[in-house]
Amino acid sequence: MGIDERRGITLAVEEMNSQGGMQLAPGLRRPVNLRILDDGGTPEGARSAVSRLIQGGVDVVIGLQTSGLTAAGLEVAQENRTVMISPSATSKQFSARDDYFFRVVNSTQDEARSLARYLEANDLIPRRRIAMVVDISNAVYTLAWSEDLEYFLRELADTDTGDSVIFEQTFYNALEGSGDGADDVDYPGVLAELGDLGDYDALVIATGAIDAGFFAQIIRQQGFTGTLVGSRWAKSMDLIYTGGPAVEGMIFSEMYDPSLETPEFLDFIQRFQSRFGEDPNFSSMHSYETMLYLQAGLSTMDSRELRGHIEGPALRQALSGVRRFPGVTGPVEVDEFGDARRPQVVLRIENRAYRRID
Repeated sequence: MGIDERRGITLAVEEMNSQGGMQLAPGLRRPVNLRILDDGGTPEGARSAVSRLIQGGVDVVIGLQTSGLTAAGLEVAQENRTVMISPSATSKQFSARDDYFFRVVNSTQDEARSLARYLEANDLIPRRRIAMVVDISNAVYTLAWSEDLEYFLRELADTDTGDSVIFEQTFYNALEGSGDGADDVDYPGVLAELGDLGDYDALVIATGAIDAGFFAQIIRQQGFTGTLVGSRWAKSMDLIYTGGPAVEGMIFSEMYDPSLETPEFLDFIQRFQSRFGEDPNFSSMHSYETMLYLQAGLSTMDSRELRGHIEGPALRQALSGVRRFPGVTGPVEVDEFGDARRPQVVLRIENRAYRRID
């Protein structure tokens, strides 16, 4: 995700600067100076990276890669009254908060609600027995997502006393998000804790892409024929490369339809391919959109506020007034707390591609 997000924001900045900078008003542009730091995939690294950026005089922080890292970095940004815009942090922990945090993505609640409705409507959990594997190294996201999914499944079952049975197995993976792989995870051991997998209608995997691929391989080798459900954190080509045939049929909820063929979306894909030699994914798309959101906020500010360093409180007020900005796949609605409101769609992996099925 980190590389994808870097590419998305890089493309946006390069395109803006090629025209003289970010357009803030008719005839007024300001060049964008992009500084990229590695957070090391740890909360300590996230806090350190955000601190160094603020000390270096940045006007706004874009990031971070996961909800867990974002929560750590936001502590520093909040203390220093510096705006942070996230392209990927979906945890409900950030929802409806009057603070310096803004995002271009929905919360875990929207994703979980969409999945629960699809599973119920298509009779994919007839026995209401669901196994769940959760990576708590990104607990701010994965625990919120898994709790939300359980809540909505129980709500749809019209009971909270057992109609929806969810067995949740958690584990910690210190390497996830560092780019070093996940060699320390005992995948068979984690699955063994769930007992007989044949007792379950579905296996829900709330992990990153590499882990999800390995879990899918093992569970299919063990003969599990039920539904595989993945979190958005895992939804990338890395999952398909790692899981191979085992992840065919895996279901996700997403904020855009990859088969969309609007001129704007196709043009973005073409520009991204020309620059980086491959298709954009959700991380690169949303990081690109953070710059469009930022531009929408800055364009409402007085020109005198845009000279030199942009003060955090002024930018926060400006972004809080933005209710819509142009996204890659269409207009993005945002509420007064800076939480995006985008329609959710359900996708399934078919022939090594993510395809809409709802």
